[in-house]
Amino acid sequence: MNTLKSLGKLLWGAKQEPERARLASGVFYQTNPAAKVRRKCLYKDSELTICRTDVKHQFLLIVQQVFDDGEEELEDAEDLDDEHEFLIGEELRFAATLVEGSNGFKWADPEDPEGVAGYEFVIEDPKSDSKVVRDGFALAVAQCVWERKNERSYTQAPEAEIASIVMQVEDEELEKMLNGVAISENELQEMINEGKSQEKPSSETKSPKTSPTGKGKGKGKGPARQEKHRKPNKYDEHLPAPPKKIAFGDITVSVIGALYLFDFASEAFVEVDSSVALSVIETDKYTYFINVIANERDYVTQPIEPSMNAIFNHDHLSLIWNFFEDGKAYSFSLVASDESHYNALHQGMTKAAYETLNEMPWSKVGVSSQDYLLDAQEEDIDMAAVPENW
Repeated sequence: MNTLKSLGKLLWGAKQEPERARLASGVFYQTNPAAKVRRKCLYKDSELTICRTDVKHQFLLIVQQVFDDGEEELEDAEDLDDEHEFLIGEELRFAATLVEGSNGFKWADPEDPEGVAGYEFVIEDPKSDSKVVRDGFALAVAQCVWERKNERSYTQAPEAEIASIVMQVEDEELEKMLNGVAISENELQEMINEGKSQEKPSSETKSPKTSPTGKGKGKGKGPARQEKHRKPNKYDEHLPAPPKKIAFGDITVSVIGALYLFDFASEAFVEVDSSVALSVIETDKYTYFINVIANERDYVTQPIEPSMNAIFNHDHLSLIWNFFEDGKAYSFSLVASDESHYNALHQGMTKAAYETLNEMPWSKVGVSSQDYLLDAQEEDIDMAAVPENW
């Protein structure tokens, strides 16, 4: 209990202070896996504060936009919202976490009836960007949660009760993440078995519905790849050899779909596997790879770069891209299992391609520019004019 109380004391300050904890600089995001833009930057520069309310044992989590000189007058003139307030309670599901390799927090949107939308705050202040400060702030929030629930000071709380509220996000499937798949092995096996049970799956057949994932961490080489075996496919001789190693790092998104290869003889895409996982991996700052693997075979690992010529098609829920090896060129296509997987892949690949090419965070791009870039990678659409605030 002494460790918990000492961390709290660092952040809570004087006993009568209305402001209980503050982080001076960070980026504030709104997240919604069901939206086309799954992660939207609300404030590029903001501060995160815990404040008392007039009601005893109740506290607010406040995110306030920070302005440079002269910016505030312009924002006032446009009458834009520059502050978000959240009543601290269990319903926020507040958690300390890593966001794109940086210390930060995530919490639920209490006004979302579906329970899928939420918020993220990424710490940018060098003085505060540490696990100790991050976990201390999360502890302060947990103490507020306990006080509201029990209507008593957190100093009277049993250590176990406070510790249970402090939600440190640790991936229980780290071993699977290191193997390049951000879904459970049981889910993947179930999808593969269902796909293989059909003698000739139609190109329109959808894989069973699962949620695309955008989580996972585990930099490094990880365990050695085990040799995989599957029934021969008549197009195997046209495929590149399975990669000896796959990319490892932070998995930013992973989706399920059917894998196709362009057959030059028939001049058409032919199915080579009905259920594979395509993962976008961040191996280093502004460096991304894709892994395409199934339970019985690893297909592709390659860096995300312009030569891929990645093209999306919303009507077919598909991605087409190029792969080069030993002087040979291949064209692959992944048909996503459903629209949510397609949207997740579209967003994740576009973000990775932008950061690789420009060496700057996707979060620094305005929402209108993000929409434009997403549309620019899709086939057969009428392109809008480039946004003025590009």
